[in-house]
Amino acid sequence: MYKLLYYTLFVTLLCAKGIICYSQSTNNCDGIAISGNTGATYSFSDYESQMTGVTITDALAVQYNPNSSTCNGWSLRVRTTDNFTNGANFVAPQYISLRFNRVSQGSPTASEIGVSNNDYPLSISDVTLISNSNAAFSDYTEHTFDMVIQGGNHLLVPNGTYTSSLIFTLYNQNNQAVSTVTIPVAFQVQTTANNSFTMLLQNGAEMVNMVFNTVNDYSSEKSVNIANGLKVIASAPYQVIVKTSTDVLTSSTSSATIPVNVISLEASQSTATNADISFYTRQLSLNEQVLISTANPLDISQQMVEYNLIYAISANTSNLMQPSGRYSVNIIFVVLPQ
Repeated sequence: MYKLLYYTLFVTLLCAKGIICYSQSTNNCDGIAISGNTGATYSFSDYESQMTGVTITDALAVQYNPNSSTCNGWSLRVRTTDNFTNGANFVAPQYISLRFNRVSQGSPTASEIGVSNNDYPLSISDVTLISNSNAAFSDYTEHTFDMVIQGGNHLLVPNGTYTSSLIFTLYNQNNQAVSTVTIPVAFQVQTTANNSFTMLLQNGAEMVNMVFNTVNDYSSEKSVNIANGLKVIASAPYQVIVKTSTDVLTSSTSSATIPVNVISLEASQSTATNADISFYTRQLSLNEQVLISTANPLDISQQMVEYNLIYAISANTSNLMQPSGRYSVNIIFVVLPQ
């Protein structure tokens, strides 16, 4: 006779002290689904708000449905599909940031996650909003995010609704995409001209060329006089401010630059009126400067005034000693009520 003996072998694997271990079968985040929605659309209504920018609290929300899945060490990333566009006009995504606001529903809490409240500028590449959460979802959860729109010249765009789509992706600890949702987002520019202010660049003032070809061009003052280059129509006192889009002129063929303050801009009155109008000569700057200012209400004969514009560069300006090429900058004129 012989006897058969049956043994059951149990193997128990324990994590070494100080090492966090996750079971691959229970931490793949399979089954988790994310969704999202946006709040009201913000509208920029005046120049001041465009220059200041805005923080839109709880601008959008992301929801997580764990569907009984365990998911430790998860991350949330976002990217834009494109610029914020309105027809041919656009605002680049790097001027818009997202900021984690709160856990509005569910768990884990923000402190349990270990989430940052920093601003994260958007990009067409993935930007990490939450990295390697310290806790898993226990039930249906919602996170809200603020949208921070940076103020500046990039918002001086035609009126309209500027839209893009944000793609949020949930990743597991192994950097594998688990779930994705696309959320359309938008903001509006709806500025109105107070007291029907109208301003127009004309007679070649839309594109000013200052050409340096000879030694004499460098050793003498160079100027461009544009007669009736600026027209303003207004029924109330106003000021015209001028500024540049950057603080340097950039080359189309090299990395060389020229400071914008080598160029002066002078305005003078062309239309004969009795209006009390002040004019200034300004060195171009990234900062706002008053170029024209009217002190009193304008009567019907003074509501349209044309101005001459004179651009000049002093003789022997050393900052012009740069490689040959075309150097350019955008000049911004703004008319504001006085």
